[in-house]
Amino acid sequence: MKVSLYFKDETWNKFKKTVLRRTGDKNLSSEVQTLLEENDVEALLRSGFGQINVDAKPIISSKIVPVKPSAATSAAATIRKMREGRYDKTVSR
Repeated sequence: MKVSLYFKDETWNKFKKTVLRRTGDKNLSSEVQTLLEENDVEALLRSGFGQINVDAKPIISSKIVPVKPSAATSAAATIRKMREGRYDKTVSR
């Protein structure tokens, strides 16, 4: 398959120099291929989970259902309580 990519001249020239310096070769296509493979996050995750014998099936965002907490919650009250625990109550703020 043939794919065209468009970069700013400065970006492409910097990439070419980096590839030439690192590999001593101007085979830019293989470097682009390597970068794409290394940045395939889904494949990396599957591989990592496979190494620890965990079946990692992708979750489709449309299948995620929001859950309402069974008890009343207040983030402000929880944070206030956490902050109070950090300060000595005899010291004024």
